[in-house]
Amino acid sequence: MLVKRFVGKKKCVNQYALVKLHFMKRDNYIDELEIEANSSKLIIDAKILKQYFCIKKG
Repeated sequence: MLVKRFVGKKKCVNQYALVKLHFMKRDNYIDELEIEANSSKLIIDAKILKQYFCIKKG
């Protein structure tokens, strides 16, 4: 996982985002998930997060 701050020319999609998190699979660095976040939450649809990390319902 990489953490990038929004400074300078970097633009965020959500106005409350403070950082962008880059998650990568250990065996495939091209398979990446980028998530904006602030101090209280990840700014992403839960369905996308569950699908990327292979989290089952329930």
